Amino acid sequence: MAKAKLKSVADNPLFEVEPEVEHWRGMPEFKQEDNGPYRQVIVSLEDEAAVQAFFKLLGQSYTDKTKSVWFPDRPTNHVTDLFWFGGDQAE
Repeated sequence: MAKAKLKSVADNPLFEVEPEVEHWRGMPEFKQEDNGPYRQVIVSLEDEAAVQAFFKLLGQSYTDKTKSVWFPDRPTNHVTDLFWFGGDQAE
């Protein structure tokens, strides 16, 4: 008789699940899509005039702390927008 494949450890009936994670039993696995860049290129700029010209060509703003940019410009992901607060919460 072939063994049934488990989707996760929590689906194993012999596995004791903590009460607070019991509600996750049987849930599908989370798949994170790849949001990384296709390619990264290091650009060295000789002086402030080159920096200004470079960002003007890109059409993007920068500060003294800017270490990287997306081209074309990509909106910043605000992960705080992904949280849901509600129900019974202990404070």
